[in-house]
Amino acid sequence: MGYGDDLLLRKLEDTAKGGRHRPSFLGFLDEAQAALCQEALSRRKGGGWLFWGGHEDAERVVLGFFPDYMEPDVAAFPIAAVSLSYRKEDALGHRDFLGAFMGLGIQRSVVGDILIGEGRCVAFVKEEMARYFIDNIAKIGRVGVKVSLGAGGPLPGGREYQEARQGAQQQLRAFFGNRSEAELADTAAESTRERIRKECEKIAEGFCTPALQM
Repeated sequence: MGYGDDLLLRKLEDTAKGGRHRPSFLGFLDEAQAALCQEALSRRKGGGWLFWGGHEDAERVVLGFFPDYMEPDVAAFPIAAVSLSYRKEDALGHRDFLGAFMGLGIQRSVVGDILIGEGRCVAFVKEEMARYFIDNIAKIGRVGVKVSLGAGGPLPGGREYQEARQGAQQQLRAFFGNRSEAELADTAAESTRERIRKECEKIAEGFCTPALQM
């Protein structure tokens, strides 16, 4: 195991510990990193974790850990889709977009899948960095682009996109994040877990698209 793998596994353990009290996330991870984490998790007892990259069959994913009182849910993942539109006659590739993104001085782990179509690209990024992309990208190479938040329709390549609405994420974080660790520990009782689940369902029903509702 190399140094990079050892560092990733230490980050995995730290993220898992944080997930005992509130949702905690690691990534974006590439396929090799996700496989290493999957192998390590296969030796652990219990569940409470989920890989999600913003759309089905994502190659780059975020690993989320969830406390016992929460079911793993894609709506809680801090992932946002950013759309970039440009002239169809301008041929841009994955390397062009990734190079422009890295030129912003961000880390590779900030960016997930980059899906490219004719005159359109959808990139999945860490939610807290989405506004930075929108405010700082005007060109990809020499090609002017318009940048907006959200997928803006079906994903390039015929992929399906189930968007976790930001309002639901914010309310879920506000509901759980403002509690003390002692209060969170008290949720071990079945009655308390049931109360929290019902509150999550009320929040999700108000914000999630039908595709996200279970």
